[in-house]
Formats: sequence, C-alpha cells, structure tokens
Amino acid sequence: MPLGDDSIFESGDFLYRERKRPWDRFAKARSTKLEREEVKGPELKLCPECGVPEEQAKECLWLNSGVIVLASDRVRRQCLIESENLDPIFALLEETGVRDVYELVIEVARARRASRTRETIPPEVRGMLRNKMLSVGVFLTAMQADTRFRGFGDFELLDFVFEGGPNDHMRLRVAQAYSKPLFLGALVGFCEGFLDQRLGFTLSDISPDICEMTVNLPGEENTFLEPVREREYCYRDGDIELKRCGICGSPAALSGFTWHSTAGIIMNSSGLRVVLLDPQILDLIFEELERRSGKSVSRSVVEAQCQFIRKRMKLDHHPNRQEVRDEVALRGMGNLREFEMDGGGLRARIDNAACYRITVGSLKALFESAYDRDSVVDWEISENGDLKLEVIP
Repeated sequence: MPLGDDSIFESGDFLYRERKRPWDRFAKARSTKLEREEVKGPELKLCPECGVPEEQAKECLWLNSGVIVLASDRVRRQCLIESENLDPIFALLEETGVRDVYELVIEVARARRASRTRETIPPEVRGMLRNKMLSVGVFLTAMQADTRFRGFGDFELLDFVFEGGPNDHMRLRVAQAYSKPLFLGALVGFCEGFLDQRLGFTLSDISPDICEMTVNLPGEENTFLEPVREREYCYRDGDIELKRCGICGSPAALSGFTWHSTAGIIMNSSGLRVVLLDPQILDLIFEELERRSGKSVSRSVVEAQCQFIRKRMKLDHHPNRQEVRDEVALRGMGNLREFEMDGGGLRARIDNAACYRITVGSLKALFESAYDRDSVVDWEISENGDLKLEVIP
C-alpha cells in the first residue's frame, strides 16, 4: 500500500498517522539511476536442539544476575524485548506534544552505533576502508548477519559510491525493520564510526514494511540536538539458574522462539516479534524525553506497553514467582527478587533492571490479564538500577 502525505496504516495497537510522515523532515528526491550490488550475508545456522542461531549462542551470555551481555563486549548489555510497539510509542509521544522525538531516537541510536564501531574495529582497519584498501561489502555482510540474528529485519545494498566526491553515498532497501528510526540511526552511526565524520541521510517509505535509507558519504550535515550522556549499568551477582540447551548452552526456554533467518525476524512463544537490543538506547531516549517534557512521558510509555501486551497475552494459569523470575531473566531485564500477585494487586522488586518502563508496563498487563480488571501502578528506580513497583486495582 503506497503511502501518501496524509496516509494512515496500522502498526501495533495504534493508528500510525503519517501526516506528512515523520520522515519527510529528512527526505529528499530519490535518484532515478540505480546501480544494484547485492550484499548477502550467510543464512543463520540454527542449533538442532533448541533452534537458536549458533552465532547468538556463541556471542550472548546469560548471567546469573538476570543480565545478558556479549562475549566480545561484556560492558554493553543486551535485552530481548517486544519491538512491534516501539514506533507506535514514539508516534504517540510526538502526537501528545513531546518535541523532537524522532530526532532524539535517531541521534541516540547513531551515537551508540558509532561508538561501538570505533570500539570494536581497530583504527588501522577503519583507515584501510577509508583508503579503499578494503571492500565495504565485507563489513556490510557482517552487518547483515548481525541484523538478522538480532531480529532487526533485513536489507540489500542498492547503490554504493565511494570515490571521494560530493556525491558519495550508500543506499539500502530495508525490509521489515523492527523500528525505522532506530534502524536508520544505527546505519548512520555504523558509517560514521568508520569515516569519523558526521553524515547526512534520507529515508523514503516504499510501503509500511519496506523503505530505502541513504547515507551521504560525506553529506550535507543535519542539525541535531546535543548528544545525551551515556549511563553505565551497575551489575551485581545473582543466583539465577536457567535450564540450558544440551548442545549450544543457550537458555532452553528459547526453544519456544522462532528465528526467520533470511527475513531477520524473531517471534517469541506468544507470537510477538522480539529483538535483541542494547537496552540503554531506550533508557537514554526516554530519560531525555522525560527531562524535557516531564514525568508524563514515562506514564505514557508504561500505559502503551501495558495495553499492547494485555491485548496479546493469553494466560492459561496465574504464573508463580519462579516462572516470572525466569521470564524476566530470559529477557535480560534483571533479577526478580520479590514477587507477589493476588486479587489485591501485584508487588515486585527487580535488581539490575533495564528498560524498566517496558518492564513496569508488562507486569501491569500481567495483573490486568490475570484478574481481568484495570489498575494503576507506581514505581521507584534507584541509582543502581533497582526497580520496585506496585500495581493496585
């Protein structure tokens, strides 16, 4: 379905009203000339027992503290999080009057990706790419494999010009992006990390599921907000023991997930799309939006997540503390230390909490689904990342 200037398409539980499309502020006319070069990453090899990609089994570590980290980078945390509600949340915040939502989402994503690129790829290798001694295809193939196993979607390279001139650019066609602004920000940051330059970009929608993203190398510099300061998580040891796959060592519960390897899509056991994401990206975005626009931002995020999960949650029993604890740890959202739920409400405490607004909304949805009633929720988050919350009907 083509998107016009005032088109509407459904995304998650919200009608995502494009108006002139949030992307139009970045858009330029597309060239009619195409020079197509395919970049095809290898298909993901899946564990024969649990179905988890072998790359993820090697790269991701589930710690006993309810934290997921990368084997190659144990500082930066990871989470498995539902993704279909992310762009609708950003749209909802902008529609309620929160300023510069999309600019900030892209800015945080590009800053995190640029920083990771500089940290993980040696300066001499980046220099060889800038001097055209290495093919960019090698890195795009690696990027595509990473994009697929994280569930971010898939892409193909449409056009790449890198001759040291003003028309240098890279253009991708992206299918099933888990979040357009987050995907775009990561792509721009990937290029900026290599080139050590701030680059311009455009995004053009082809359909609700397909878009084209162009990064100018170098390009006309966009005007952005000041970068937000990163906050490191405070890790503490725990006592969580998840059952493991006998072959690859991944948590056995991941066998209920399905990796659609060539499409770059992960579906969980409830039929919801999830991604493996750096949680600080969302934490930084929501913290900065809250700083500018007030506490109502977090309330809006929590309620949107609650409604999204409640409409999709199917409970055949009321989960006990251990079941909830294992689910929170499987997602890398922290260590559930306390949990009580009955008709009078839900109370919980989580150490090492990440993406806590998403967690609060999900637990609120759990109570409302279990007892079929509306509720209110209050929470506290400490400097060390300890989350306390209470849901009351």
